[in-house]
Amino acid sequence: MSDFISICIKTAESTLFEGKVQSLSSVNDAGPFDILPFHENFISLIQKQVSIVEENGTSKLFPIHAKGILRVGSNKASIFLGVEVVGV
Repeated sequence: MSDFISICIKTAESTLFEGKVQSLSSVNDAGPFDILPFHENFISLIQKQVSIVEENGTSKLFPIHAKGILRVGSNKASIFLGVEVVGV
């Protein structure tokens, strides 16, 4: 069993990060939260920032200037930044 979760962080223009990480953290309307390997299926609007801890222990921070969407399933997380949310 792997101690990592695969993630991909994208904007409409490019892929900002793709690889395996120890954890990721962000913020939604309920507050800050963490995603660890083998997290349950999860989907959320996110805001402020995404923070990751890479395989080697290096931390990286990705600011969110608009909203984002996070989807987790099958030990993979997909994050789409710069999402315009209408009617929420």
